[in-house]
Amino acid sequence: MENIQVFSVFEISRHIRQVLESSIEALYVKGEISNFVHHSSGHMYFNLKDEYATLRCTLFKNANYKLSFKPADGQSVVCFGKITSYEKGGSYNLNVSSMVPAGIGDMQAR
Repeated sequence: MENIQVFSVFEISRHIRQVLESSIEALYVKGEISNFVHHSSGHMYFNLKDEYATLRCTLFKNANYKLSFKPADGQSVVCFGKITSYEKGGSYNLNVSSMVPAGIGDMQAR
């Protein structure tokens, strides 16, 4: 037991964040918007989902002015951004820097 390295929750969470952010470059993700909230701060919070998974997303105020459309639940979109992890919440998130419409989402069409 003496040779076992024990991490604090923060240490392992920080390590996960470093691995995620250093190994995954900015990327495009296509999905359907759900749980969309345009916060009074100007930030936009939503989930991107498909039939198999859900990804939490944030579009900060400084990036949302570039949008050419008004995002809403049920829209299919392509987002460009960077995956990050939040130690306190123990979750990962896509920080979106741009987003374009891609039609009506498959799940909304059903």
